[in-house]
Amino acid sequence: MHILLAMPVGLTNTDSRILASVLVFFASAFPWIVAVSSMIYLAFRPIAETTVVAPFRRLAHRARDMGYIAVITAVTHECTVALKSLYAIDRPMAFTFNLVALIEKTDYGFPSGHAAVFSALAVGLFFIHRKAGVVAGVAALIIGFARIAVGVHTPLDVLGGFILGTVIASLAWFIVEHVDSHRA
Repeated sequence: MHILLAMPVGLTNTDSRILASVLVFFASAFPWIVAVSSMIYLAFRPIAETTVVAPFRRLAHRARDMGYIAVITAVTHECTVALKSLYAIDRPMAFTFNLVALIEKTDYGFPSGHAAVFSALAVGLFFIHRKAGVVAGVAALIIGFARIAVGVHTPLDVLGGFILGTVIASLAWFIVEHVDSHRA
């Protein structure tokens, strides 16, 4: 259990401005790039359909996929807010007094909202298109590591977020597939 609370203090207290800037980029700006890129991909990805009503089916398919991703990320975010209040586990600065976080955060740390939302996004994309899901999964791992490295989360926070996002996306996909199978 101690390893899950351990912080890479050498990374967050680094004297290298370049390393600090790279870590902050991957912890704060990169998630926005991943989110916008994912929605653009869903809006314009090729969908094979050759019938006369193909344009309408494609539009409905895109709307369903984008709606699914929007709902799971919103639900995941709200669940992390509720769980942070419920568990009230402090951020790493409370555990390590010599830690200087590169990003200022004042709320609770468990579970990581970034890890939860981006793992939900990755799992959701994986159900829609495998390769896109793998790419988003790698991005989620990078974001999770960066959140640890900048000192705003412990590995336990990020792991909890990954589990939460995966469970919510999987349950939601099961519901979407169940509704689609009854509609067909």
